[in-house]
Amino acid sequence: MPGDDKDTPPRCRPDEVGRTARAGRNGVSITLVTQYDIHLVHAIEQHTQTKLKEYPVDEKEVNKILTQVNVTRRQCEIKLEASDFDEKKEINKRKQLILEGKDPDLEAKRKAELEKIRSKKKKFKEKIQETMEKQRKAQVKQSIRKRRDRQKKAKTKAAK
Repeated sequence: MPGDDKDTPPRCRPDEVGRTARAGRNGVSITLVTQYDIHLVHAIEQHTQTKLKEYPVDEKEVNKILTQVNVTRRQCEIKLEASDFDEKKEINKRKQLILEGKDPDLEAKRKAELEKIRSKKKKFKEKIQETMEKQRKAQVKQSIRKRRDRQKKAKTKAAK
């Protein structure tokens, strides 16, 4: 399928979706797809039971537009950082908790404890997986050793 090859430029796939069509009129949605997105396109096609149409695009033009989008996005991020957006967001969260009758400091402690528990649980799962993997490898080695022993016995019997 086009797009599977790493040298193939991105493709556009139009599809009628959501708010692109209003008041009963048709509309078109375009999704940019790279070789890494093909499985997602297949999943969408399977889910909608519709084969999406493929339109080749000029890779240089797409890259130019994406560069503009990324530059604009970064400029917005810089403006948000300069406006102390994160700090204001945290202050507003604290205010909201107080309005809900909750203690923000207590809520922060609870969140930290939950994160600690999740972290321990994750480490525990990883240890279990490592142990199971070691056991599996040991079983494979043991079965290989047994097979070799049987083969040696069979050869010695055949030699006699």
